Amino acid sequence: MEYTDHIMLVGPDAKRFALKLGFEERNLLTDRARQAWLGWRSRLNPADNWLDVEGEHRVDWTTGTVHMSAMDARGDIASITSTSGLSYKIPGRVGDSPIVGVGQYCDNNTGAAGSTGRGEANMKMCGAFFIVEQMRMGASPEEACLRALQRVVETTEDRLLDANGRPKFNIEFYALHKSGEFGGARMYGLQEGEPMLAVADSDGARLEPIAWLYRRDQRPY
Repeated sequence: MEYTDHIMLVGPDAKRFALKLGFEERNLLTDRARQAWLGWRSRLNPADNWLDVEGEHRVDWTTGTVHMSAMDARGDIASITSTSGLSYKIPGRVGDSPIVGVGQYCDNNTGAAGSTGRGEANMKMCGAFFIVEQMRMGASPEEACLRALQRVVETTEDRLLDANGRPKFNIEFYALHKSGEFGGARMYGLQEGEPMLAVADSDGARLEPIAWLYRRDQRPY
């Protein structure tokens, strides 16, 4: 966005563009990750031609998404959602993190929002944009996040709902208003008042409680 009139570049041409700007190409695959993948692949199908590999092949299931919204001393807002990616996904899968308006959205006149958790559920309702628009219409950050969770429930396909109509997954939303007010909410809550939201402001760095739509003991997964 600093060098072109475009917002997003993808695929092989995005790589070529980055290399032209001087970014260094690196192999980020560690031997530990390679060994874990070999173990995962060997156990996919007991009837295939891959022998089940014994030994220290720990198969980790990772997510690793982080959202951050920030405001500087002048009142300007920025936001980002970074992820290490869902492990063992189908090649070519695009999650919500890089999609503006879904994994994160920032409007310097209103506020910013982002999410972690099931990206596919977020992509179906443009969660970050939805939250910022709710704040624009007067909702608090927490209220906006709870409304986004309700929209997730409404747009979730039947195969991912339990017998009571609750999603079989978790998703979290976070929001920062232009006034400095912040808040968040998740589909299934932890213990009442348990801190989950990391905050750093004039009162120092700390963890704050996060709202939730359903109690933890109602979780169907």
